[in-house]
Amino acid sequence: MFISPLAKFFVSIVVIIATIFVATQFHFYHTFFIVLLPKTWDAKWVNYWFRRDLNNTGIESIPKVFRISPNPYVSGDVQRCVESSGGPRLLKNFVNASDSQALFRLLTKGNQGKEIRLLDYSKQDFSHFSPSCANKGAQDSLKMPFDQFAAAHLLGENVSSHSYYYAGFESITDRDVLKEITGYDWGLTGQPYNQNNLFVSNLPRDVLTAPLHAEPIDSFAVQLVGVKYWFLVAPEDINNLPTIPLPTAFNLPMTDDKLIGKIPKIYVVKQEPGDLLYFGPHWGHVVITTEGPNLMFNVRIDAQWKVRNGPKGLLAKVAFRIRDPRRNVAGRPQDNTLNFPLIYDDLNSYYPTCGKSEAFTELERIAKEKLNGK
Repeated sequence: MFISPLAKFFVSIVVIIATIFVATQFHFYHTFFIVLLPKTWDAKWVNYWFRRDLNNTGIESIPKVFRISPNPYVSGDVQRCVESSGGPRLLKNFVNASDSQALFRLLTKGNQGKEIRLLDYSKQDFSHFSPSCANKGAQDSLKMPFDQFAAAHLLGENVSSHSYYYAGFESITDRDVLKEITGYDWGLTGQPYNQNNLFVSNLPRDVLTAPLHAEPIDSFAVQLVGVKYWFLVAPEDINNLPTIPLPTAFNLPMTDDKLIGKIPKIYVVKQEPGDLLYFGPHWGHVVITTEGPNLMFNVRIDAQWKVRNGPKGLLAKVAFRIRDPRRNVAGRPQDNTLNFPLIYDDLNSYYPTCGKSEAFTELERIAKEKLNGK
């Protein structure tokens, strides 16, 4: 069918106007523009739009900080979380985690010979709330069998052998092994089971191991050994930030101080051995992993109805990403590195050095005072 050049021109104008209208309804038109760009072009636009020579310049504002109160776990709580609207819950004594060595031995047996990726945090200068400042490009990494890492840093006398190597988002553990460890069959929630991710370390000091990000999925974090501190940002506040989904959402380049200054409220959690932390789709989170042996599983359950009922801006951007046949949807940082090497690396290490964040230093102080009762 013949279409005149004039008709094509008018159709293009209508599409552009409609795109601008939709984008302005859902905040930050340039994020929608970037999401719609072909692969590699999105990273080029980010590099064109944002300077690379910015640093933390001091506190702009500090969010209001709210503590998530813990509740004792009772039978049926996991199902109630699955059926909830997605608000975070901290449940105590979900699993008996009193014998850390028994857990490490069981996990080592189940993951014998399976390779994990280890990130080296020895070069991390400061804690960075914003992924733009994380400078992941400076992190060395290596791969080794899980049982080799466990023998060197987790089992027996070597539990006192600290290391800056950290394994995260390792989908190597069979569901039957996870069931044996947690005492729960994660395939019986009534919603599609997505995956489980292993996080393990024996750090010589507390390290911020995950800057701000948010996934469009239900998350259950089961802490088995050691302690983690969580900083949670509500979906409506993530929606008001300029973010790009891969489909995990990362903010466009901002320093720590700038990003913290744009968030009105943050919910904080201290997760101890045996605790289950639940949060729904698009809840942003930042995680500090404490020194010493540390083991956590993150179990992911599909929750498409919660994504549909959440902020429409986030829904629209995720829908564009998932429906675009040019893109492969990635579920882990390792996958993002392969499928989105340019924009993923930029969003996670845009600034060569941001320097110390006074805003995060103050935010961490307030959070730990609330959580530790000081």
